[in-house]
Amino acid sequence: MNGQESSSRLALYVSPEGNDAWSGRIPLPNRRRTDGPLATVRAALAVLRRERKDAASKTGATIQLRGGLHFLAEPLLFTHQDSGSPWRCGCCAEWKGMWDTGLVVRAYRNEKPILSGGRAVTGWTKRPLNGRKVWCAEIPEVRDGTWYFRQLWVNGKRRSRPTLPRRGFYRVQRYAREVDQKAMFWARGDDRFIYAGHDLLPSWRNLQDVEIVLFNYWLENRMAIRDVRADERLAVLDRKTHCSMLNDQKVNGESVGACYRVENVFEALGRPGEWYLDRAEGRLYYLPMPGEDMRNARVIAPRLDRILEIRGNSPDKEPAQSVCFRGVTFAHTEWRYPAGKAGSNQAACDVTGAVRIANARGIRFEDCRLEHLGSYGIECAESTRDIAVIGCTIRDTGAGGVKVWHGCTRTLISDNELRDGGHVFASAVGILIGQSSGNVVRHNHIHGFQYSGISVGWDWYYREGNAYGNVIAYNHIHHIGGRTLSDLAGIYTLGVSPGSRISHNLIHDIRDRREGVGCWGIYLDQSSSYYLIQHNIVYRTRAGGFFQHFGINNEVRNNIFALSEEMQVRVSHNEPQNTLCFQNNIVYFRTGALWQKRTWKGIAGNHERVDGNLYFNANGGALDFAGMTFAQWRAAGFDRNGRVADPLFNDPEKGDFRLNRKSPAFTLGFVEFDLAGVGPRRRKERV
Repeated sequence: MNGQESSSRLALYVSPEGNDAWSGRIPLPNRRRTDGPLATVRAALAVLRRERKDAASKTGATIQLRGGLHFLAEPLLFTHQDSGSPWRCGCCAEWKGMWDTGLVVRAYRNEKPILSGGRAVTGWTKRPLNGRKVWCAEIPEVRDGTWYFRQLWVNGKRRSRPTLPRRGFYRVQRYAREVDQKAMFWARGDDRFIYAGHDLLPSWRNLQDVEIVLFNYWLENRMAIRDVRADERLAVLDRKTHCSMLNDQKVNGESVGACYRVENVFEALGRPGEWYLDRAEGRLYYLPMPGEDMRNARVIAPRLDRILEIRGNSPDKEPAQSVCFRGVTFAHTEWRYPAGKAGSNQAACDVTGAVRIANARGIRFEDCRLEHLGSYGIECAESTRDIAVIGCTIRDTGAGGVKVWHGCTRTLISDNELRDGGHVFASAVGILIGQSSGNVVRHNHIHGFQYSGISVGWDWYYREGNAYGNVIAYNHIHHIGGRTLSDLAGIYTLGVSPGSRISHNLIHDIRDRREGVGCWGIYLDQSSSYYLIQHNIVYRTRAGGFFQHFGINNEVRNNIFALSEEMQVRVSHNEPQNTLCFQNNIVYFRTGALWQKRTWKGIAGNHERVDGNLYFNANGGALDFAGMTFAQWRAAGFDRNGRVADPLFNDPEKGDFRLNRKSPAFTLGFVEFDLAGVGPRRRKERV
């Protein structure tokens, strides 16, 4: 588009100060205030549909949004009626020709319009509470039962409900009744448990509004409390947990209880930035942060679960198509329990998006912001193709950033920043791709998620699937995981994915909760197959730089894996087929094992091609090659052309892995690569 729009296009304007009775053909009210911009996008769509109905053919249109908050009474819905004519574009990198009849919704000039699913909370007064004065706002709709919210933003910052314990977690002590411990991990749920000491109190105000948030391995569960029986130390919940309330660790032969926190405890309200909504009183309590004056603060609570839906009637006959959003902010949505369950499946895949696209093609989001949300940002839900998310910022989300689900193809996710997610659904990821093919994920900056940065594939078995030809390249992924969940990675894959590649990514600072099952930079989980992994730098991960659980014919070449704490490389399953080629990589470390000890037990050596790698322990300690010395390792058929030597990095402790020209890596065939261009590019550099 390059910002060029034909003068023949229909142009409409929408402003918070507009009027839906006006024509919408001018950006400002006239002097007599008899005409001017429309007040709502919904009215602009109605005008567009009337114009197109009367016209002999579809014309292109632009809806320009003036700056400020556009509060929505209901989610916006774009259908095939709002689309352009069919277009012949074959890939999402090529958009020429489609905008002659397409619809563009964009910011007016350099203004900052915000499409908000929330509502401003006003009328703040001071009231005494527990010997101190707090700010309060009366909300009649809450008292009447027509509105309840679980999130709040003050001056553009997410604020939290009072939570216990103040630090760390409580622990489930044991199940309250017998549960089949031989069942699968996610089939051992229940709606009650025994708690410790006085962790829960039946005297808490509005007890049924208190929520338990339970974390175990890679899942979180959310349940409201139904009852607390102090004499039995029994917590009764409003639904069964989605996973086990115990983990596989043993202390004195007993399983360790899962961690949990307790949210929305009125009696715990006491820290600046905390709030509590008393639904019986219809009153919102808030303790301001230093410097906040509630008399002029902008406080917004969410009302809608979704801001925008783009939905065609069918993917081929009547798709929604040729719609572009530029420079628009989507903000302030609520979250709900997925389908009445306590939690989602892995990666919060059941959680929807604030923007949802289905039965659509040729939809583009460019230089937009999606923030202050309760769910994923953008969701390609079903039967979409050639969707592009370019140059956007997605932050402060209850779940993840972009979700591309089963049946969608050729999505371009490029040059975006995705950060600060998982506030509600900790298991969400920055970019989630299911059984979906032909996607390109490149030049993104992904950080601040509690589970994984990118997850792709979504099949646990060796069978032909629909996740092929995916490209993950030039992404900067860091500070993923925190200390809440485990079994996570910077880049995580599942399933048979021929033609897929992971290249030129910079991945570092990946953490997990140590009692879990680990975290890695690149993690090929169950049946991940036919991946080419090359020219990546992975460093400062807790469990390891690279892990293949099991897979077929994966090639790991010319990467740098450095400074992991527990181990550097792990391959966990012995299988009869060719599983892995690990060649011409550099592995540099100071602590932990080199190769995981159980990796090669019983392997004859012909199913894993491991050769030409350079290894170095910077602390000078011994190198543990799966329980073997380097000589024994080579005698077993591995790294006969490999070496143990200092690779001569420039400054690895500071993340500078440039090689001295005298590095022995070059004699082994290592090809130096440049990752200076990872992450989002400037607009003029985008392709």
